[in-house]
Amino acid sequence: MHTRLLVSPGAVVFMDEMRVGIDYHRQLFWIKPGEVRPVREKPPTKLRLNVWGAIWYDGKTTLHVTKENFNKDYYVGVLQEHLAPELPLGWKRFIHDGVPWHWTTVVLDIFDGIQVR
Repeated sequence: MHTRLLVSPGAVVFMDEMRVGIDYHRQLFWIKPGEVRPVREKPPTKLRLNVWGAIWYDGKTTLHVTKENFNKDYYVGVLQEHLAPELPLGWKRFIHDGVPWHWTTVVLDIFDGIQVR
């Protein structure tokens, strides 16, 4: 049996972080007229970024973009830098996924302190 929790849209904050990447394999050459195209291979360009943000019915945080990997300490810093300036939000239900650092004691204590469930 599934239980449906009815929550007003104004009482929810959606948060997520995601790793995005770009692999660029094409080569560009600047060649003067009459010069031969180089045959030297260059390794592909790879760019990996982590992006974090939160939205709610009548607001949003700024996006956090970094090359750093997330862990509980880094996540706490992101919350303090981007979510804290938007406070107080009142009692909100904070919806995020099951990544382990979301459920650490230090993160749950922060949510309690800012009245997020």
